Amino acid sequence: IVTRVHGAQSQPTATALNNLAALSLRRGDARGAEELYRRALETAIAVHGPDHPQDVPTLNGLGRARTLLGDYAQAETVLRQALDLARSKLGPDHPTVAISASNLALVLDRTGRQRDAAELYRDVLRIRRASFGDEHHETARAMSNLAGVVGALGGSEEAEALLRSAIEIRRRLGDEHGVSASLQNLGAVLVRQGRVSEAVAAQREALEILERLPDA
Repeated sequence: IVTRVHGAQSQPTATALNNLAALSLRRGDARGAEELYRRALETAIAVHGPDHPQDVPTLNGLGRARTLLGDYAQAETVLRQALDLARSKLGPDHPTVAISASNLALVLDRTGRQRDAAELYRDVLRIRRASFGDEHHETARAMSNLAGVVGALGGSEEAEALLRSAIEIRRRLGDEHGVSASLQNLGAVLVRQGRVSEAVAAQREALEILERLPDA
C-alpha cells in the first residue's frame, strides 16, 4: 500500500521497509531482515542521497542482521559506516552513537579484537552515563558488556567491579533477569581469580532467581 501511494522511491517506502526489517529481525529471520534493510537503505539513498543521519538506524539494523548471519566482515564494514556517520552528523555524545559503537564492539569481540572492543564499550558506557545516569538499564548493560571484554583481556579486578556495580543497579531497578545474567558472569570472573566458593554462591543465586521467575 505504501509503495502504491508514495511510489517505490520515497521516504515513506524506505521507512516501511526499515520497520518490516526490524520485525523480521525480532522474529529471528536474519536473512529476510538483511534483504529488507538493504532495500530500505537503497531506497533512502535514492531519496536523500548518501551520508544522511536518517540512514544510521538502517545501517545498524543491517549490521546486526549480518552479525547474526556470521558475516562479520560485512557487518563490520556497515557498522563502521554507521558509527562514523552518527559521530559526524549527530555528535560524539549522541545516544545513537552508543548504539552503533556497541554493535561494532560486539563484532570486534567475536572476531578476537577485544582491545578494540573494550575501547568502544568504554565510550558506550561514557555516553550512557551522560544520557541516563547510573541508575538505568542501559548503563548497567554497558557495564556488563565492558566487563566481558575486560575480563577476557585479563582485567579480572575491573571486570568484577563493573559486574558488581551492574548487579546493584539491576537489583534496584527490579531487573531480575539482568541480575541473574550478571551474577553468572561474575561467577566466571571469580573462578578465574581462584575464588571458587564465591563463584559457586554467585551461580547458585543466579539459578535461584531464574527458578522463581514465571517465564524461566
